[in-house]
Amino acid sequence: MADERRERGDGSIRKRDNGSWEGRYSYIDDDTGKRKTKSVYAPTKNEVKRKLKELINYIDNAPDDSEYIKQNDVTFGGWLDTWMKDYKKNSVRPATYTTYHYCIETHIRPELGDIKLQRLRPDHIQKLLNDMTRGNKKKAPLASWTVLKVKNIISGALEQAIRNQIIPYNPARATIPPKLEQKEIRILTDEEQKQFLEATVGHRYEALFKLALATGMRRGELLALTWDCIDWKSNSIAVKGSVSRVKDPDTGESELHYSEPKTKSSRRQVPILPSIVPVLRAHMERQEAEKAKAGSVWNERTLLFCTNIGTAIEPNKVFSVLNKITESADLPRITFHALRYTFATRMLEAEVPAKVVQDVLGHADVTLTLNTYSHVIGTTAHEQMSKINDLFQDGEIEEIKPAAKLSIKQKITEAKKNQKSAERKTGKEDKIKENQER
Repeated sequence: MADERRERGDGSIRKRDNGSWEGRYSYIDDDTGKRKTKSVYAPTKNEVKRKLKELINYIDNAPDDSEYIKQNDVTFGGWLDTWMKDYKKNSVRPATYTTYHYCIETHIRPELGDIKLQRLRPDHIQKLLNDMTRGNKKKAPLASWTVLKVKNIISGALEQAIRNQIIPYNPARATIPPKLEQKEIRILTDEEQKQFLEATVGHRYEALFKLALATGMRRGELLALTWDCIDWKSNSIAVKGSVSRVKDPDTGESELHYSEPKTKSSRRQVPILPSIVPVLRAHMERQEAEKAKAGSVWNERTLLFCTNIGTAIEPNKVFSVLNKITESADLPRITFHALRYTFATRMLEAEVPAKVVQDVLGHADVTLTLNTYSHVIGTTAHEQMSKINDLFQDGEIEEIKPAAKLSIKQKITEAKKNQKSAERKTGKEDKIKENQER
C-alpha cells in the first residue's frame, strides 16, 4: 500500500489495494480529550484530497458548547429568502438588491436551492461555478465577473448563517472561482472622436454627449445633474448622485431611482473645459425656450438634461440615441461607457498623472485606474525608457533625443506667459494710438 504523509495537521492520503484512495485525519476530541481518526474515500487522488480538505475544515471549525449548532431541515433556498429579506433588503442599494435577486433566481436557486443548508458542500458550489464558466448544451459560458458575483453572493449568505449559528463553517471558502479577465476596452480613436463630435452638433443631446467625452462622467451621474451642480465661476461640476431604472423584485414594478454616490470618491468636483462652457450655455438657452413652450406642464426639477417637459430622461433612451448618432456618423456601435474610457485614455495619452485621472473619474483607488488603463500607460514605455538610453551608449553613437514634451504645469505656465505678453503688446499699441490722437 502506498502511504502519502502530508504536512502535520493536514491529514494523510494512501492508495488502497482495490485502487481507490483513502484520506485520514487524526485529531483530539475536545469533549473526551481522546484522539479520534476519521476517513474519507474516493476513486481518484485529487477527489480524496478535496474531500479530506473539506473534512478537516469541518472538524477544525466545529462549534464549541457556546456555539451549539442545532440540527434543522432549512434548505439553502429557504435561507436565501431569509437572508435577502432580513439582512439585505434595507442594507444595500436598490440596484444591488435587484442584481442579487436576479443572480439567485437565475443561477443559484435552480442548482442549489433544494439542498439542505447544513449539507451544502464545497463540491456543490464548485460544480455550479464550473458549469457557469464552461457552459453546457443548454447554457452558454458566462463572463468570469458574473461567476465571481454569484460566488460572492453565496459566500455572503453562508457567512451570515455562521453568525446565526446555523452552520459551523462556510463551504464557499474552499471553492475556486474563475480567473477574472480584463475585458478589452473599446475606445474612440482620435478620428472617430472627431466624427462623433461632428455628428452631435445641433442634436438635442449634443451637450450631454460632449460633456460625457469631456469629463468622463457616468451616464447615471450626468442624468442626475441639476443646474445648481454647476459652478460657473470656477467652471466645475459637483457630482452628487446618480439615476438608474431599478426593478423591485418583490413587486415586479420598476421606477427611476435617484441614489447617493456609491463611494466618497464618487462625490467629487469635475472641471469643465473652457471649450465646453459655450456648449452648456447654448444648451441652457435651448432648455429655457422649451420651458416657455411647455408652460404649466413643465416639471420644475431643474435637471440639466431632461425631456421637453422637464422630466428625467430614461437611461435606455440615451443608449438608443447614441446608437443612432454613431450609425449616422458611420461609426461602429459603442456603449455609453466607451465615452468614459475614451476621456480617460485621452487624459493619460496627454501624460496627465494617474492620480489626477483617478480623482476626475471618481475611482476609489488609483490602482483601479492603473489596472483599467494600463494599455494606455504602456504606450509611453519606450519614451520613458529612452531617458536612460545614454547610460548604455558608447561615445561613437550619436544620441537621438526625443522631442521634449511639456508637462501640464509647463503648458499652463507657457499659456500665462503668452497671455501677459499679449496684454503688454496691447497696452503699448493703445499708448501709441493715444499719443497719435493727441
